[in-house]
Amino acid sequence: MKETSVTSKKQLGDPIWPDQLGQWKFGSYADFQQIKNQLPIAINHEIITLGSISSVPPAQATLIPQQIHYIWVGEVIPKNLLENITKNVENSPQYKSIIHVDADSSTIFKEIKRQLNNKITTKIFEKIKSKLGYKMSNIEIRDLHEDNFFLILETQIQEKCINIFAQVSEKITQQQQMYYVTP
Repeated sequence: MKETSVTSKKQLGDPIWPDQLGQWKFGSYADFQQIKNQLPIAINHEIITLGSISSVPPAQATLIPQQIHYIWVGEVIPKNLLENITKNVENSPQYKSIIHVDADSSTIFKEIKRQLNNKITTKIFEKIKSKLGYKMSNIEIRDLHEDNFFLILETQIQEKCINIFAQVSEKITQQQQMYYVTP
């Protein structure tokens, strides 16, 4: 007895398809041929299994710090932004939130610090403590001008600006010399 893997339209049975409203319809193969171009596009899902990643990290690999940095420049923080920071701190207690404040004066910095401490500490501290047993150590408010990272960055930016201005100044001087050359 010879086996074949050929299937005919009759072996498949009557086609079934969803209409535009998502209701399932059925009919003959001829019915299906008439409406098949009006049907929604078919979607195929394919699951791909990737090979495992080595559990041994490269020697030079370091952990990414679990920190969220905010930078605030100016006056006191508006209520809607304060609510957003509060919500983010509440939703991510496993991360340390560091708020870098570039205030116009030390008085404004103190006011922003008071504003953040009052809002975040009172609203979130009890939730975090009761939910997760965390201490309120995941928030830090820093003066941007006393922050070591910013001081290094500021120095690098100043050096870069000085180099750019020096190059521009040199080009201007060269152009002026070209214009003032006399025979």
